[in-house]
Amino acid sequence: RALGPGHTVLVRRHPRVTGALQDGPGVLDVSGRPGAAGLLLVADVLVTDYAGLMFDFALTGRPMLFHTYDLEHYRDTVRGFCLDFETRAPGPLLVTTDEVAQALRDTRAQTARHADAYESFRRDFCDLDDGGAAARVADQLLADPV
Repeated sequence: RALGPGHTVLVRRHPRVTGALQDGPGVLDVSGRPGAAGLLLVADVLVTDYAGLMFDFALTGRPMLFHTYDLEHYRDTVRGFCLDFETRAPGPLLVTTDEVAQALRDTRAQTARHADAYESFRRDFCDLDDGGAAARVADQLLADPV
């Protein structure tokens, strides 16, 4: 509701999260859809916590917002990170849902503020993803008969 008309929030919960999410005006639970790749293609913005999906979505160049309401607990108790998430995240770290809603209202400003971090993230973690991997594999298979 905070985003107003014309916005649809697609919610895809972690597979371990149980219980039903009630669809409502502007909110659609897509947790039952197989795979997330198709959702990434249609999403204008990714709102996530620490999901590895951020690496795939970074290839789109579209904004990412990080809902980090439990950052200290996740970092120190649950899993930790394979990178310094607090300094390397390619978008703002937002603690409250109000902060997320506010950031969604002005994604251009968020994108501009985090442009350097986003580009650094893409350069360091997505440098081999150029869209041509499948063609290179096919070329190699066809050129080197078994």
